[in-house]
Amino acid sequence: MKILAVIVSYNFEPWLDRCLKSLKHPSTDVLVVDNASTDQTCTRIMRDFPEVVLLQNKKNLGFGAANNLGFEYALQNDYDTVFLVNQDTYLEFDTIEKLKQIGEKYPALGILSPLHYNGSGSELDFGFKSYTKLDDTIPAADIVPVNFINAAFWWIPTAVIQKVGGFSPLFPHYGEDVDYVNRLHYFGYKIAYIPQAKAFHCRENRPSSPEKLLHSEFLYYITEAVNLKRSVLSAYAYSVLAAGKKAILAPVKGQSPIPYLKMMIKLLTLPIQRFRNQSIQPGAYLNDIQRTKEKIPS
Repeated sequence: MKILAVIVSYNFEPWLDRCLKSLKHPSTDVLVVDNASTDQTCTRIMRDFPEVVLLQNKKNLGFGAANNLGFEYALQNDYDTVFLVNQDTYLEFDTIEKLKQIGEKYPALGILSPLHYNGSGSELDFGFKSYTKLDDTIPAADIVPVNFINAAFWWIPTAVIQKVGGFSPLFPHYGEDVDYVNRLHYFGYKIAYIPQAKAFHCRENRPSSPEKLLHSEFLYYITEAVNLKRSVLSAYAYSVLAAGKKAILAPVKGQSPIPYLKMMIKLLTLPIQRFRNQSIQPGAYLNDIQRTKEKIPS
């Protein structure tokens, strides 16, 4: 199995050594797609990790578009699997080998993922724990099917990418993994995690502002508007009405309804149908191969 680990970086330097060293595996190559870092990320990679393929974007393309460059590179160079890895992470020494073994055993799965722990490894990552509904008892199974896992660690066969495509440009940062999972389910693929494989996500100390929470809500409404598991009418109505309901209830909670009214207006003006139509096309959002060939070294 030929594996490509893809990391989208932006000021990657604090995690660079630990992350890249944990990805060393005989079957695995590493591609870093840098989103115009302002620190020494690119200099350090070229100096200390010359085996890593580095693509330096002139501007920050966002998480989804940068990962799409990684997908395209994998397809061009005949990789069997793409392993998406967040920059603020690291793996246990045998995690890639376990993913490889389980991936070969269950080739029809759309996404595989290890267990996600916090940065210190003291407990499960808060998001992962919520998505999987895991307590402290780790299942003794090869794989455990789930409906969703965030994209901090995604093991995706390139055959799946050829079918489902890349991340939608409707979501430049955040929300893109939810949309991708909805499309994955639409095409009949399943998601699972491997209880015996561990990875670590150093994000437990990040504060969340009211603005970020509002933005997250808006992204949720967009993911539902383009959710292919819903009909066009119900998806659109659900997202707009959900924002409207929040606007009505906001004064009761001592909040302003204005942010939710603005969300409703934005939802009504987004080209939702165009994105829904494009998302059902095989290989959606991966149609710029020639441009990528010119930018990424083979």
